[in-house]
Amino acid sequence: MGLGVRPETTPRRPAPNRVHGGLDYAELRELGLSPRDVLDFSVNTNPAPMPDELRRVIAGVDVSAYPDSDSRQLRAAAAEAYGVSPEQVIAGNGSSELIWLIALAFLQPGDSVLVRQPTFGEYEAAARIHRAEVRGYDGPLPRAEARMTFICNPNNPTGDCTRLAELPAAGWVVVDEAYADFVSGRPTLIGPDMPDNLIVLRSLTKFSALAGLRLGLAFGQSPAIEALRRVKPPWNVNAVAQAAGEFALRHPELLPDLGWLSAARQELVAGLRRLGLKPLPTDCNFFLVPVADARELRRRLLARGCLVRDCTSFGLPDRIRIAVRAPEANQRLLAAFESIQ
Repeated sequence: MGLGVRPETTPRRPAPNRVHGGLDYAELRELGLSPRDVLDFSVNTNPAPMPDELRRVIAGVDVSAYPDSDSRQLRAAAAEAYGVSPEQVIAGNGSSELIWLIALAFLQPGDSVLVRQPTFGEYEAAARIHRAEVRGYDGPLPRAEARMTFICNPNNPTGDCTRLAELPAAGWVVVDEAYADFVSGRPTLIGPDMPDNLIVLRSLTKFSALAGLRLGLAFGQSPAIEALRRVKPPWNVNAVAQAAGEFALRHPELLPDLGWLSAARQELVAGLRRLGLKPLPTDCNFFLVPVADARELRRRLLARGCLVRDCTSFGLPDRIRIAVRAPEANQRLLAAFESIQ
């Protein structure tokens, strides 16, 4: 089975609806809430303040000119940071765009795609819009062959890591490491000798807290990256995102370590347990909490200025997902929980 770009042979159909974390501004208007009044625990990003140096870089970008369509300086910084060549890197408008580019480049109707369940909804949505046959799995990675396998590691929304000692040798393997920087040791599969069928995604919107700029990276061997470059739209990464991403990659010392975040998570989990809740184990900065009715609990907490992730869209109507914030914000969330008991 070749691993080249697959031609389009049939019409596409609309992607299924997806739900993501973050503020719904129309909902806030209906509730009479200002975004400034809401603490957002529904997004899995770094809660630390942006370094002043990074703010100055962003403020200094000339937005009157088109950005570099190939993000050359950003790719060079990413290549240096991860020990690969620039030809092994492509930048995208968030990891979500890269997921869709991967599906566009390599999938055609009838292809088999393996996706762990529950997980980030864009994998299945991108595959289905290309009329691929999606098969879900729960537990160890199946040995069944597939044209493409998506692995979120650590997984969203569960927060657990999958041991990837042996990857499938057939078909494309896409490993999304969006949250790997929140895991002890910051594990990665990125390297100069990556298997030819492996593509690894990294998100600078998570640990570098650049969600509003939309910035992701894909790593692989140069033929795979070149295939993605052929289907990439021009100017897909804006100038501000390129400059901020390059700076973040070249100055990792300005980003906070994980020590305080891990301690804040332990304190938050302990506080929830004191209230009778039972947060589930996790390997990173977010975790699931079993509840009676996730949608109703989300609504009641939002009315008190705290937004959590209702996991109904993951197929988990009895789970909410909480991302750790600074200790004072976490205390406000605990107070909101206590007020509705």
